[in-house]
Amino acid sequence: MNQHGATIISICPFPIDEFKPGIIPSNFHVDAAKDGEVQVLNIGTNVVSRMRVPVMGNTIDMSIPAMTVARAIVEDRNTGQLYYSPEAKPGLFFVEGTYSREEAKFNFQKEIEEANRLQNNWFEHLVKLADDDWAKSKQHRYISDTQRYAARKLGLTKDWTFTATDAADKRCAACYSPMHALAIICPTCKTNQIEFAKGLASVPPAAIQNQVAKAASPTSPEPKTKV
Repeated sequence: MNQHGATIISICPFPIDEFKPGIIPSNFHVDAAKDGEVQVLNIGTNVVSRMRVPVMGNTIDMSIPAMTVARAIVEDRNTGQLYYSPEAKPGLFFVEGTYSREEAKFNFQKEIEEANRLQNNWFEHLVKLADDDWAKSKQHRYISDTQRYAARKLGLTKDWTFTATDAADKRCAACYSPMHALAIICPTCKTNQIEFAKGLASVPPAAIQNQVAKAASPTSPEPKTKV
């Protein structure tokens, strides 16, 4: 541990990226934390604020305390989140001094437990909001990746926890259209996958292919009767 500088400690299951214009360095990144683990970002004493003086035509660098930078990153990130409150927020905090991941996990056990409690509160709010939005829209675009992270971290399986890529990992047995991995009724042709599979259980593979091709092709118009 180094008494100088500051350390941002994260238990968030998603990466943190913050951009601070006007200071050098400007980009700050914290990796996603796995279950039971922490990620850290050390802020050194070399962070400066760069100001351009138009009259003189040059720049002036002013040193910024590491704790000030760490506070700005954490508070800006947390307060900018949906449903943030002092009792419900991301598991992200900062301490004085620079620590490794192992040192942070050992020295700040109580702080990490508290951060986990607050983050779970926040996750529960996000999941409830996602449930409401999904009930109204049934559209994945209204669900954020953070809300999906929240549901998975709480061990919940929801229809909306699947991304568009996840939802297209299954094909309808009748029309071969992409469908949700857990769906039973095809949204395109309305075929019940279980009943369809039972009905074709004793049919030879060649016949199955013919039925799939017939279901996938457009219906041909019936010929008109000549008078």
